Amino acid sequence: MSILTWFIIALLGLGSFFAQSSDTRPIESPSGISDRQQYVEDARANPASDLEAQILEDGVITQEEYDQAVSAYVACMDTNGYKVTTQPAPYLPTVYMYEAEIRADSATPEAIVATPSSGMIVTSSSAPLPAEDQLFFATDEECSRGTTFNIEAIYSLQIANPNDVDYVELTIACLVDNDVIAEGELTVEQFDTEMSAESPNLPFDLSDDHVTSCLVNPAQNGINGNPLMLPGPAEATPPSTRMSRAKMVEKVQQNPDSELEARVLEDEVVSADEYQEAVDAYLMCMTDAGYEMQISPAQFVPGMYQYMHDSSATPEAEFSFDHLITVSNDCSVGTTMNIEAIYSDQIINPDDVDPMTLTVSCLETAGMIQEGELTPEQLKAQLSRQAPDLPFDLWDEQAMSCLVNPAQNGINGNPFIEVTPTPAA
Repeated sequence: MSILTWFIIALLGLGSFFAQSSDTRPIESPSGISDRQQYVEDARANPASDLEAQILEDGVITQEEYDQAVSAYVACMDTNGYKVTTQPAPYLPTVYMYEAEIRADSATPEAIVATPSSGMIVTSSSAPLPAEDQLFFATDEECSRGTTFNIEAIYSLQIANPNDVDYVELTIACLVDNDVIAEGELTVEQFDTEMSAESPNLPFDLSDDHVTSCLVNPAQNGINGNPLMLPGPAEATPPSTRMSRAKMVEKVQQNPDSELEARVLEDEVVSADEYQEAVDAYLMCMTDAGYEMQISPAQFVPGMYQYMHDSSATPEAEFSFDHLITVSNDCSVGTTMNIEAIYSDQIINPDDVDPMTLTVSCLETAGMIQEGELTPEQLKAQLSRQAPDLPFDLWDEQAMSCLVNPAQNGINGNPFIEVTPTPAA
């Protein structure tokens, strides 16, 4: 990866945890750094979640929608035992970086949480976490899928390059405007060549603050005295609506990724045995690829699993986290990717109703809020903010259970309701 690409991407990707050093784990756009619209189209063609499909429907991500994706990611991490806090990303106004720590009340053992050598902060209240374990990374990857993975990268590019022009040309123009280089001193070709070199020979210091700001945010949008231009909804585009589970099933039925997917969804419902079959197929695929995975019960969602890589089964010299993620994504296609999402929705929302309405009802029933104190619209708006102003503690276990499993299906003393196929007429 070139140094230019690192500077551009380092602050954009999923789980961009606050870095103390420059050796971060960047996520690259599959379509190239300058073609944001192509990136949007690629993500929209195969959305990883209902949320991602809704947000990308009009091709533009608003700040509220970005905050909504971040909140979903943070809530998922919390469910899995990690308290994630956000802080402003340097040079990219309204974009966040993250810091994570193990929740004090979490059952997540420190011995199986990883902190990378990159300098990403993953702290606990006692001792540093062992670098060889991968549970944290696997949780980050799983929680970012369908929340911040694509949405954060696209939103960041909207800030850094709002007109979606050639990124290198924009960067050179920024360097000229900031008197870092003289006009005509550096061509696009020379810049590309030098930034791809092991030891770039450039007429400026890469560590200079103005240089870094131009590489990360070449439009200088909202920084160095420039006004911030935030994207708004596309004109004449109706607001997105929630995709029902029935619609999700229909979309997969129209274009299944495997015989398993087509067979499981033939009756439009995923049974526990069928979910287990999909999980087994995923685990077998991972094993065949050289990765032994362990499963454990998911918190608040009975019958669902969490995954972690058994690092003891893979020699350290042969382990590659990036390869693990690539293999995991490949193995989930046609096995757990769609089947698991649909089965999970059957559990947490068996009647396939508006999730915010269901969540408010759960909070009222649990005594977390008074009846009528909070509307579904107000809850949705607050959860989309960086610092929600809510009349209850988001970290309270009962509140978290309502947010994750608003139907309270099979938890807190409630019976487990299984969604079954509609009988034939």
